[in-house]
Amino acid sequence: MKLLERQRKEMKQTEELIENLISDDINLDSNATSTHHASSIAASLLSGYDYGFVSRSEGCRFENVQDINEQLFTGYGPPANMFSLGSQQFMRNMNAMRGEYNDESDDVELTSNQKKLRGKLKELTLNSTAIWEREKSRGPIVAPLIIKVPYIVLCFLLDVVFEGQYVPSRFFLLETVARMPYFSYIAMLHLYETLGFWRRSKDVKRVHFAEEWNEFHHLLIMESLGGDQKWWVRFMAQHSAIVYYFGLSLL
Repeated sequence: MKLLERQRKEMKQTEELIENLISDDINLDSNATSTHHASSIAASLLSGYDYGFVSRSEGCRFENVQDINEQLFTGYGPPANMFSLGSQQFMRNMNAMRGEYNDESDDVELTSNQKKLRGKLKELTLNSTAIWEREKSRGPIVAPLIIKVPYIVLCFLLDVVFEGQYVPSRFFLLETVARMPYFSYIAMLHLYETLGFWRRSKDVKRVHFAEEWNEFHHLLIMESLGGDQKWWVRFMAQHSAIVYYFGLSLL
C-alpha cells in the first residue's frame, strides 16, 4: 500500500509538470502554491540548451519501413535482425575511423551562442588527483574484492586514457557502463522467475528499471554535450559495457 501511495503521489506530480509544460500561458513567476513545485521543475527543463551535436550512439536508422502508422515509430520503425543491424553499425564505425559519416549530416550550421558554449565545454578540466582525494575522504570502499578490484582498475585506466581529453567523453563511457548492473540484475531476476527459482521480486525489478532509466538520461545528457563524438570513445564504452554485463551476470 505504501508503494502504491508513493506511486500515486509521483504520478500526480508528473501530471502537474506536463500540464505546466504544455500550457500556452505558463507563468513561471506565479506564487500559487499548488503549481509552484511543478513550475520550478518546468523552468529547469525549459532552460536546457541544444549544443548542436549529432548523436553518434543512436544506432542505425530505418526510414523506409512499410505499414508503420504509429506516431511513436515515425522515422524509425522496428529494429531489423541482429546481423543486419550489426553489419550497418560496423560500416558506420569503419567510416567514423576514416573521419566520414555517410548517413549523417555533419554540415550543421551552429549559432554564435552554440559556438561559444562549445568553446566553454572544451575548456573544462578534470583533476584526477583531486577526485581520488575526495574518494579517500569518504572512507574505504565497502565491497567484496571481486567487485572492488575491477572498479579500482577501471578508475585508474580512465585516469590514464582520458587524461587531457574532452571531459564529457569520460562521463559518456562511465554512464554507458553504469547502466549494466541494473540491466544484468533484471535479466537474472527474469531468468530465476522463468526457471521457478524465485518469484518475489516485482518491486525490486521496478526499482532497478527506474535506476537504469535514470542512468539512461544521464547518458543522453553526455551525448548532448558531445561525449560520444569520437569513435574510440564509443568503442571503449560499448565493449566495456558488454564485458561488464556478462561478468555481472556470472556473479
